[in-house]
Amino acid sequence: MFIDIPVIGVSLSSLHQVVEENGSLRTSPVEPDQLTDRMVLLEQVAITPAIVISQSCDAERAPRLMLAPLSGFKLDEKEAEKKWKKISHAATSLGEPKNIYLPGNPALGISRSLADFGLAFTLPREFLVEVAKRGKRTASLSEHAVAFLQFRLGVLLTRLAQDDFAWPSKEDLEIRIQDLTEQIAKAEKKKTKKTADADKASGDERESLMADLTELDEEIAYLKSTKEQATAALATADELE
Repeated sequence: MFIDIPVIGVSLSSLHQVVEENGSLRTSPVEPDQLTDRMVLLEQVAITPAIVISQSCDAERAPRLMLAPLSGFKLDEKEAEKKWKKISHAATSLGEPKNIYLPGNPALGISRSLADFGLAFTLPREFLVEVAKRGKRTASLSEHAVAFLQFRLGVLLTRLAQDDFAWPSKEDLEIRIQDLTEQIAKAEKKKTKKTADADKASGDERESLMADLTELDEEIAYLKSTKEQATAALATADELE
């Protein structure tokens, strides 16, 4: 585990090249398809605690290592029972495979945190070796914790994707269709009200309401399409035999 690790954020919508001109530096906008090798860009750096998630053997020789950023684990509950349930769920549930709970250690100045595999990034191994020498490496996982981290990574990377309508039974699909029917009715009722409000409004208010109506139309179209798919799946739904 490391503290104060830099993450470079590249924003494709606001790329700026750094150019040396007459002994001084200036920046100029650059399009994504105009990028060239070794071009110097002006970008934002974020600082975050992180944990290495590359294999241990890679950590000794790979040119770049993969890290997962750490975020604080909020424990706002007042009752001990609720606190423990939240901690236990975060530490053992596979419902969020992109995250892994890391307990704190007050003796090392480390608080509870979540490692986010979904935001993993890489850095040169030599850089991590250097910052480790400067005291930025704060802790390491126990052998058991390393095994669990590897397991969680395996869960994330080897999940079997299932189509939304490949696994439900007919009874499950009927519940889904009922749910979609109710969502469509609510959205259409909301659209009716927004339409009436838009007819009475003017200027910026009307423009805002019309934008809302466009979003509602898209939502209703999506819900109806999903309902049609769920209805069609009824004919071939698998059931236990």
